[in-house]
Amino acid sequence: MSIQLRPLLAVALSAAMIAPMVTRALAREVGDVQAVTRSAFGTPPNAAKEAKRLGDPVADHEWLETLSASGLKVRLADGSQLTLGADSKVLVDDFVYDPAGSDSDAAAKAAISLPLGFLRYVTGNMPKGHTVIDTPTATMTLRGTNVTVAVNQNGDTHLVVDEGRVTVVSKLTGQTMEVGPGSSTDINPEEIRKSEQDKSKPLGNDQRRGDHDGGKPAGSGAASSGDSGSDSSDSSDGGSSGG
Repeated sequence: MSIQLRPLLAVALSAAMIAPMVTRALAREVGDVQAVTRSAFGTPPNAAKEAKRLGDPVADHEWLETLSASGLKVRLADGSQLTLGADSKVLVDDFVYDPAGSDSDAAAKAAISLPLGFLRYVTGNMPKGHTVIDTPTATMTLRGTNVTVAVNQNGDTHLVVDEGRVTVVSKLTGQTMEVGPGSSTDINPEEIRKSEQDKSKPLGNDQRRGDHDGGKPAGSGAASSGDSGSDSSDSSDGGSSGG
């Protein structure tokens, strides 16, 4: 290699190393990782997929995903808790929270997209009605809620409301239903219908997509209370106050 080419090569290598760091710095952080069970990944906008670890930031418009027998728990900027079960994928689609601002969408909104898998979402200080969970068959607006949502391979959605209220709209039929605490609902291409949940039995694998480590879904009440603060451990969800 000629002496003249060496400085050019050094500059090119430096630029290649700096580019990913600049991309991560430009991504707007909206939360952080609270717990990881086995294998979880994040893909921020305009960046490569990376393994998620305890304390890692989560960016707006970042894809989060888990593998088999895995789980991930994220705390968002308003205090909301997002927990992913196994074999799940979610997009933090549009998250804005300015506690000094008004209750408008420009100052406070959370849009979460779940194309496949299982999540639990406990709202924090986000104003009621400003958190929306989107699936292939439904749009769900949360009002002070603790909910679990599962989407199977066909895109069918199963919703369980533990606290608060949720307005469910079918993307395919336009049907609307209000779902209150203690109720569960199925949304498929034909209809929205209330479902009877036998609380003595866990949901099937196609519904929960979050069963792992002895059959306990990530973030379920079966886990010990409080965050463990370490990887490869399940953590329970906190209470809800807004969203």
